[in-house]
Amino acid sequence: MEGIQVNDGLEILRMGGNPITPEVALVIVKVIQNAEQCRITQLDLADIDVDEEFVSLVDEIQGLKDFRVIHGYVIKHQDSKKKTSDGIDGNLDAVSELYKYMHENNYRVIDLMKWLDKDGSMSISREEFKKGMLTAEVPITEHQLDKMLDKLDMDGDGEVDFRKLEELLNGKVYTK
Repeated sequence: MEGIQVNDGLEILRMGGNPITPEVALVIVKVIQNAEQCRITQLDLADIDVDEEFVSLVDEIQGLKDFRVIHGYVIKHQDSKKKTSDGIDGNLDAVSELYKYMHENNYRVIDLMKWLDKDGSMSISREEFKKGMLTAEVPITEHQLDKMLDKLDMDGDGEVDFRKLEELLNGKVYTK
């Protein structure tokens, strides 16, 4: 951060693919906004999740100067007074929570599949999936898990299809 504050030559900062949290991404953008000498016009945080405050700050900066930003998903936070029975963050469904958990812990879908699918069939029962999520301590409620399993068991055969899970996780945006 100190380097950004004093550097007057850097115009493009590429940090995508690094283990950066949404909080650190926000700090980076605040430093860019407040550094008088900073000439950064492009910030590449590809694959790094950000929050709504980050997006608001970027909008503010873009209103003042040419500033382009590439980032991952936007995590929407609920108002702390609106806790619901839907889970840790009532604004996020279980797929979002699972994606967030996997991203924060540097897990890939294939890692999850290998860990849960002991026989390599690319399919496990709803109960096995639930047990795996509880064992992994993914921060989702049983209600959220049931909703997610309904999406993952579209044909109603009681089995979770990992191809559907991968499709949901790869296309997930943190909105409801």
